[in-house]
Amino acid sequence: MKQKLRKLIHKDKEYLYRINTVYNTKKDSTSLLSVRIFLEGEKNTPLCINFITIEDKYMGQPLNGNISLLNKNTQTKETINLNEPKYIPKLIDWGTVQGWIASNKTAPLNGLLFLQLLGYDTTPLQTKER
Repeated sequence: MKQKLRKLIHKDKEYLYRINTVYNTKKDSTSLLSVRIFLEGEKNTPLCINFITIEDKYMGQPLNGNISLLNKNTQTKETINLNEPKYIPKLIDWGTVQGWIASNKTAPLNGLLFLQLLGYDTTPLQTKER
């Protein structure tokens, strides 16, 4: 089944994005949530951000649903759901700081670092081997 790209306007530019989830591909109880963001007309050079987390046996990919993470900046638990569009502009800005300019290919970025930059404790998302 082909997944439709979602549209978003950020800083007067139109972006398309897609969120995919792959479960337990390495038989190690991990899950990959991948966000791919394209500038309109630049489908060959997406910003790719991978969130590799533990796979919850009840809800699958924790960031696909609603997981509460401690925000160390505010000392409060906040519900995170990466399917909400409010995270995409923040990911675009972060990707730009990391060197993505929409017309060049870059290596996939570690999404857990993005969450840590926002102040979240990602320990509940990480596998025991890390």
